[in-house]
Amino acid sequence: MRRFCRSVELCDDYLRGYYGLKVTTKRLLDVLQKSTKTVAPTSEIEIPPPSTATAQRLHELATSKLAEAVRRSTAGERGWDGYDQAEIIAARELLDRDMSDVQR
Repeated sequence: MRRFCRSVELCDDYLRGYYGLKVTTKRLLDVLQKSTKTVAPTSEIEIPPPSTATAQRLHELATSKLAEAVRRSTAGERGWDGYDQAEIIAARELLDRDMSDVQR
């Protein structure tokens, strides 16, 4: 998750970075919500995991950025046509899958 955060920090419209951030934060949220105790690092050099609120905000950011990229690229807006069609399709499927989980 931290590496995907760094990638989108370096390039604000990096579609693959937001895709990875959405996937990793979703998995992290699942783990954090199932865990009843606070997860602590196992060694001094290990970084503790982020809070549930931080992971949730990052997940929402990734979702909104992916949705914006899909919407603008599909509409053919100027400046949003540099994405590979397969990347847009994968991002749309990820968003659709996330929406189907919410509706259940």
